[in-house]
Amino acid sequence: MSTSTKWENVIKELFSTKNTFFTASELINVLSEKLEISREYSRQIIKRAVNKKFIKNSHPFKFKNGQYVYMGVTDTLDLKTLINISKLYKPSMYRVLTLLFKEDKLLSFYEARKAAATPVENIDRYKLTRLDDEIKELIHHDYICTVKDSEKNIIYITTKEMEDSPLLSTMMKNHYEKMRLDSMFIPDIIRWLKEHNLIDSDMLLYRRTDNPSIGAKHNDFLWDFYSYTNTTGFSINTGKKDKQTLLVMDVLVHRPYSKEDLDGFYNRIQSVRHSTHSEARKVLPIIIFNEIPQEVKKEIRRLQILNFSLPSVFGMKVSELIQRLTDIRKASAGTFHTEDQSSDIIEDIEKTLKLMDESGQIDNLQNIKGALFESLMYVVISNIFPHNSRLNHSKMIKPYEYDVIVQRDEEVIIIELKGLKNSTIINLGDYKTNATVKWFFGNTLPHAKRAYTIPSSPFEYNKTKIKACYITSANFSEEALHWLEEINKSKLKPETLDCFYDRKRLLKLIKTHENLSSLRKSTAFIDILEKFYLKEQ
Repeated sequence: MSTSTKWENVIKELFSTKNTFFTASELINVLSEKLEISREYSRQIIKRAVNKKFIKNSHPFKFKNGQYVYMGVTDTLDLKTLINISKLYKPSMYRVLTLLFKEDKLLSFYEARKAAATPVENIDRYKLTRLDDEIKELIHHDYICTVKDSEKNIIYITTKEMEDSPLLSTMMKNHYEKMRLDSMFIPDIIRWLKEHNLIDSDMLLYRRTDNPSIGAKHNDFLWDFYSYTNTTGFSINTGKKDKQTLLVMDVLVHRPYSKEDLDGFYNRIQSVRHSTHSEARKVLPIIIFNEIPQEVKKEIRRLQILNFSLPSVFGMKVSELIQRLTDIRKASAGTFHTEDQSSDIIEDIEKTLKLMDESGQIDNLQNIKGALFESLMYVVISNIFPHNSRLNHSKMIKPYEYDVIVQRDEEVIIIELKGLKNSTIINLGDYKTNATVKWFFGNTLPHAKRAYTIPSSPFEYNKTKIKACYITSANFSEEALHWLEEINKSKLKPETLDCFYDRKRLLKLIKTHENLSSLRKSTAFIDILEKFYLKEQ
């Protein structure tokens, strides 16, 4: 057999199976061994094989150590093939592209950066894949594209064929709700961790429902949550604050926790652990999931990472609760509710609250309970302003999300909703302090006012037409009440509402407002609010 025929047969045999891949160095090694030739001669054979169209390479895409990957000539270099190649030679991009398809071809950059385990600052310090460069290359060659949700100001990655799809707007809304769902449980999880002494630090940052595409940045990487803990075993320095351990958390609720999620989390942890020249940093990782494949669970155990399922934390009914929350959010997404729609949503909220109560978890799920209060009050407000009004629920005016905005010909009402324990006292505070009265009136309200009154905006409202209303199931401090009563005498007062409602005032409003008479007759919304939010301690 001639040398030419021999190497041709070897090449054909190597690539006889579809989706067979070799990097240049791997193929050189195999040919050198099988044909007993030098590496230089192997390189020449590879060139001949490409010229004769026995094989082809992955140009323009390079992989491990900047090498092209070789494949059979019948293989198509499409996105699915790139995923298969990346699995072997560029794991970070494999995770991103795999999750892109798991998420119905839409992925936020936050999720992509977590999956790729790529830093967002001090990039040159790490010898890691530069996600933005990889994304640009895929966009340049028309494999993927980026699309923007203008309302939420979020940029997503999607496949090229979806760029002009009429479904894109709906897809972005649905994906945003998935991200909100992942974020919604985090405050209650933090409360649970604190109760079990796994967190003992006041320094904590987490992914929030009003900005679920941002997350918490720490040590150059993105996390769903981070804080510090002393609960890492006894040592000489036990209890000393300067010896606290970094605690990071990965939370996934809307779909099963996958191997790609785990690998992205683990690689971020390792980058942080080894980011200094001294000994490895101590990190306590925690994974929270709703569902998980058994093989991924085994891998988490092997890596000795703390992990908790939502049912183990909040009871076995949590999966049903998640579905109910999703349905309620979808149902209340509109700008106006008919009487039948209102009745259905209120009934769903009541069933969800009863489910939480009967499972003994209502006190452990304060953030979820607060979200249900917002949904219920949105229905109430929709009925207070039934005609000639445009309502927006969870309206994003970057960087803030507004619970409800009512647009009428004569005014725009910016409404803040706080569904808190009725024993909670909301302080006056200042415009720099979150969860206070002045944070809303002195910070987020002026931001919305600017957006609705700038000349180039589609609104161009006169500043005097911008009104405000703070509604809570809790109580205000005496200082806050005195200040709010003065505000209620100002031009900020809406025509048919006051500027503020605490527990008692809200109860009076829902029992007496004339536009709610029909809702009072057809639903039990007052009973729900009284039982779960407005009852006296």
